[in-house]
Amino acid sequence: MLSLSSSDYTHVLELTEKIGQRFGHLGLNISLPSLRIESVSTQLMDNLGDGRRGGFTLAPEAATEKMRNIINKYVTHAELLETAREIYRRDWRTIKLYFMIGHPMEEMEDVQAIIDLCKQVLAEGRKIHGNKASLNVGVSTFIPKPHTPFQWEAMDDLEKVYAKLELLRNEVRGQGLRLRWNDPRESVF
Repeated sequence: MLSLSSSDYTHVLELTEKIGQRFGHLGLNISLPSLRIESVSTQLMDNLGDGRRGGFTLAPEAATEKMRNIINKYVTHAELLETAREIYRRDWRTIKLYFMIGHPMEEMEDVQAIIDLCKQVLAEGRKIHGNKASLNVGVSTFIPKPHTPFQWEAMDDLEKVYAKLELLRNEVRGQGLRLRWNDPRESVF
């Protein structure tokens, strides 16, 4: 079974529970793609079972509440950290956070907040798993999509995007912290 947006399915809790009950004895692992933080619950984490733990991917898309509100991702900083804590507590050692840079009204302080949030999330993992905790960070460039509130917004020019990426590359590094990004030139096309 495949899905790009599992957390949009209104019965994901029931589905994961039934799959676990029906196939758990076979050692089946359930893995979900990136999830909206507001859709992740402790019950969903528990429904994913006790099998092999890969990474757990969340898509906050922005690191400040200001930016998350602008893009209609209504989750607080405290909720995000608590979700990460619960994921680490349930024996996932790797979390992946997915962000976008270049949103309308984004400032360098919002990009700096990505760095700060990543370090805070990894610190939560270290409290539980020590140096075995890790955080993978994925960054893409904002592309205005048709039929959305931002369809007429301009993209950041490449110079701005590269400046933001440079800040992230210089700061999101170290043991247990890995940054990956899409080539901004591909986003322009």
